[in-house]
Amino acid sequence: MRISRLFYLFFLVFYPWQTTMADQYTDTALSLLSQCYDASDEINSNITHCFNEKLKKIPNPLNYKISVHATKTKKSDHGKITVFMINNKGIMLYCIGTAGEKLKINACASDVGKPLTPEQELSIEGFF
Repeated sequence: MRISRLFYLFFLVFYPWQTTMADQYTDTALSLLSQCYDASDEINSNITHCFNEKLKKIPNPLNYKISVHATKTKKSDHGKITVFMINNKGIMLYCIGTAGEKLKINACASDVGKPLTPEQELSIEGFF
C-alpha cells in the first residue's frame, strides 16, 4: 500500500514538471521561430535552417523533434503555418499560425500518447 502511495506522489510531482518543461521549450521554440520569420523576406528553407540552427543552441531536455510547414511561400499571401513537436515519450504539441508581416500563432494543443517504439522514432525521423 505504501508503494502505491509513493508511486502516486511521484506521478503527481513528476508529471507536472514534464508539462512545465514542455511549455518552456514550446515558448522558447516559438519565439525562435518568430525571430527567424521576421529576419526572412519569404517563407522558405532559410527559415527552417535558421530555426534548426537556433534550436541546437538551446537545452532540449525532453528531446523534442520539430517540424514546420507553411502553405504559402510569401508573407503577403497570409498562408497557414503549422508547427509539430513530438518526443519519444509520446508528448505531442501542435501549433497553427498565420503568416503575414509578423508570424501570429493562433492556437496550440498538446496530447500525451504512448511512448514511441524505436521503429516509430525512425519513421518520425524521416518525416522531419
